[in-house]
Order: sequence, then structure tokens, then C-alpha cells
Amino acid sequence: MEINITILFQIIFFLMLMLILKRFLFHPIISLIDKRKQIISKEKNEYLSLCKLIDKQKNKIEVRLNTAKQEAVKEIEKLKFDGAKQSRELIDHARNQARADILDARKDLSEEMKKITKSLEEEADILAKEILFHISNNNVKKRSTGVSTC
Repeated sequence: MEINITILFQIIFFLMLMLILKRFLFHPIISLIDKRKQIISKEKNEYLSLCKLIDKQKNKIEVRLNTAKQEAVKEIEKLKFDGAKQSRELIDHARNQARADILDARKDLSEEMKKITKSLEEEADILAKEILFHISNNNVKKRSTGVSTC
């Protein structure tokens, strides 16, 4: 079998071309692809770690928010209770003050009634004495004039 020399040269040139391409084209391209894979992997890992950090921060914020909401609800309830208590105290104080004012008014009214009653009794005594005096003077005058009374 005879091998054609051109085929042999083609094989040699092909192998040389392969070596040259491998050295100057394939290695740099593969190297770039590997570097790019590393960069992508690094960026992906950084992205995932940032996502985890964001999730942790989000959870912390949600916990703090829920705690703040619960404290707000407690504070609102406390304020409502305190407001109702103060309202009751004010109403009770006003009620007691009104009762005291009514009692004072009744006491003043009772004292005024006693004064008026005493004054009326004194005036009634004076009027009764004046009436008796006039009646007795009329009787004396009638007797002295000789007119008889029935």
C-alpha cells in the first residue's frame, strides 16, 4: 500500500495547525471560559450570601415590627384603661361634688327656713299682741262708754 505523500503532508500540517491552535487559540479561550466560570461562581455565591443576609435582616425586621405592634396594642389598651379610670374618677368626683353642693344647699335652705319660721313666729306674736291690745282697748272703751258687748 502506498501512501500518498500529500496525505502525509496534510496530516503533518493538520497536527501542526492543531498544536498552534491549541497553544494560541484554545488555551486562551479555555482560560477565559474558566476565569469567567470562576467569576460567575464567585458572583453567584456572593449573591446567595447576600440573599441569605437579606432574609435574616427581613426576619429580624418582621420580629421587631411584630414586637412593636404588640407593644403598641398593649400601650393602647393601657391608655384606654387609664382613660376610662380617669373618666370614672372625674365622674365620681363630679357626683360627690354635686352631692356636697346639694347637701350644702339643703343645709342653707333649712337654716333659711328656720330663720324665716322664727321671724314669722316673732311677727305672729307681735301681731297677736297688737290684736289683743286693740281688742282689749276696744273692750275698755266700750265699757267706759257703757255699751254692752255680747
